[in-house]
Amino acid sequence: MKNYKQYNHGLWAVILKEGDTFIGDCGITMQDIDGASLPEIGFHIIKEYWNMGYATEAASACKEYAFNVLGYSEIFSYTTLKNIP
Repeated sequence: MKNYKQYNHGLWAVILKEGDTFIGDCGITMQDIDGASLPEIGFHIIKEYWNMGYATEAASACKEYAFNVLGYSEIFSYTTLKNIP
């Protein structure tokens, strides 16, 4: 709720169109990147739904929202080196 009040965005549920099954979340949060608070697209998808394109579809929608609705001129996303997929 704090993120929505302060930045007008946060994480959203990722739900399958067929059957309304919740499979994770995706959205835009503010992250400390190299000492600056910057908008970042992040997601958490339940493992049984990995590699099916859901994270890509959700992140793409968030990117469009970040640029076209929120008016950000840049958006970031990152992971750890251990995240091989």
